[in-house]
Amino acid sequence: MTDPARHHDADTHDDTGVEPDRGKTTGLARWQKVIGIIVLVLILVFVILQVTGVGGGLGDHVPGPPPGGH
Repeated sequence: MTDPARHHDADTHDDTGVEPDRGKTTGLARWQKVIGIIVLVLILVFVILQVTGVGGGLGDHVPGPPPGGH
């Protein structure tokens, strides 16, 4: 019995043996991967700045005690 794919190639006289590129049907698209990497890098930078204290902290925006003390 013949292979249906080979039989089809014989009917179209396409004997190059190269199938057309149909693209990936599974996985993420390239733009999704790029956006995901950018988001991960931004989160990583934010965490590093918070841990080291270089970028200030979330407490910088909270009012403290009035200057001059009691």
